[in-house]
Amino acid sequence: MTYVITSAQPDDAASIGPLHLRNWLQNYTDVDAGIEESWIREHRGSSATAEGIIQWREFIEVANQNPAPHFCRVVRVRGGDRRLSHPGHGPADTSGRE
Repeated sequence: MTYVITSAQPDDAASIGPLHLRNWLQNYTDVDAGIEESWIREHRGSSATAEGIIQWREFIEVANQNPAPHFCRVVRVRGGDRRLSHPGHGPADTSGRE
């Protein structure tokens, strides 16, 4: 199996948005820090909505035009359609948490 890291393309937004939310739910829940599932859904849940996907698409377009302050990479599996993302900073992060 071969993994290829590339810049995200606008069509990747439909996968990245929901993946971003899933990753937060699976990896960043910390009740002691006040980061519960409800907090994550409130502050990150929009990334999986139609509007959030549009914002991801716009962010990817900006990142591809001006990669110095922004970036968004995906890992593709050759022969498959699995995408993992690493956004430098996703669209409109107003949560105050990274």
